Amino acid sequence: MTRREFWTHINGVVEKGVTVMVTTHFMDEAEYCDRIGLVYRGKLIAIGTPDELKESAVTDEQSDPTMEDAFIEIIQRNDR
Repeated sequence: MTRREFWTHINGVVEKGVTVMVTTHFMDEAEYCDRIGLVYRGKLIAIGTPDELKESAVTDEQSDPTMEDAFIEIIQRNDR
């Protein structure tokens, strides 16, 4: 099964009212989800929609972060 087929199948199930939990290391795929929980070192460090997480990661250097940029920023903040 290709990734595209996987997401088509997942979206079909979601449209029927089923909640689906997906784990991925691909941040571009995480954007397909309604809500994201970022787990780091066994702890949930952030939760929200993709847009909320990206907005929380805006910095002076990065005014329009991608989901990957947001993940890195949130991880780095957690480590500080």
